[in-house]
Amino acid sequence: KKGLRGRVYIDKSKYAPKGDEWMEASAQIFKNMGYDVEIEETKRLMRYGDRADGMAIYFGWYSNIARGYFAENGFKAAPGAFGLHIHSFSAESIRDEKTWVGSFVKNGFSATFGNSAEPFLFPTHQPHLISKALADGHSMGEAAMISIPALSWQGIFVGDPLYRPFSRDLD
Repeated sequence: KKGLRGRVYIDKSKYAPKGDEWMEASAQIFKNMGYDVEIEETKRLMRYGDRADGMAIYFGWYSNIARGYFAENGFKAAPGAFGLHIHSFSAESIRDEKTWVGSFVKNGFSATFGNSAEPFLFPTHQPHLISKALADGHSMGEAAMISIPALSWQGIFVGDPLYRPFSRDLD
């Protein structure tokens, strides 16, 4: 009813330049929308000591299991939050809270994207394309389809496909 409120967290990895370019492009889209964006620029994963308050959007990569805040009991994302952590097996089991998709669901994220098996980098859901599609007014389901360059059993989306997190702007 009131639009998606909270902060954006982008966790680069320095694992492959292309993935970090996608993260940076996403950060810029969210900044242009008026969101407060926190970027972790090093190889390390976001951890305790880094801000994680009011998390509405999280895009990161490249850790095999959910760690830090995401693995902690009691951590909750802001209402309507969505997230993506690029990893080959981030959705290997969506019921396993150690996987990224399982952790996002446990922590109250309304939508998330992941991989059930190794798709390599290019065929994953690309965060900058998710960001642009949602900023342009598309639903989460449309953004999921727009952001993946090849359909297969490996890339999955979990959430309400009709959800439009930016149907109302921050003002």
